[in-house]
Amino acid sequence: MVKKELNVTGMTCHSCETLIKDELEEQAGIFSIIASSTNNKVVVNYDDSKITLDKIKKIIIDEGYVIK
Repeated sequence: MVKKELNVTGMTCHSCETLIKDELEEQAGIFSIIASSTNNKVVVNYDDSKITLDKIKKIIIDEGYVIK
């Protein structure tokens, strides 16, 4: 299992956090997600043999957020 902390800007509220969580939870290999609009962070625990970090980033970006 891999744990990554991403700096994500554009999250402004709980709904933004929920949107990111819901999109990532649909993916195989994702174990847990913590999204915080207060800290502009998304922490993802995942199986890197089932999903790549690039795919995780693309999902977040496709929802309209920016990863720094």
